[in-house]
Amino acid sequence: MAGTLPLALAQQIDVNGKPLAGCLLYFFVSGTTSVQQNSYSDYGLTTPNAWPLEADQYGRIPNFYLADGPVHVRLTDASGTVILDLTMQVP
Repeated sequence: MAGTLPLALAQQIDVNGKPLAGCLLYFFVSGTTSVQQNSYSDYGLTTPNAWPLEADQYGRIPNFYLADGPVHVRLTDASGTVILDLTMQVP
């Protein structure tokens, strides 16, 4: 099965409300901080996305799909400052 997270297609903003253009979204195997987990552009999980996913100029994360289960997610701004770092459950 495949699913997505609330970050897909969502605009990311900084503390001042400015879009985080070029922010980066990384996926890691749950319980790790360095083992890459692929995201996919299709529900069938056959076409891997670039890693990490890069937001557009408006801070919008591209759509993605992941295999069901827990995943470690890290969002950084374009310069690498960590904005979000947590484990989420893919429904």
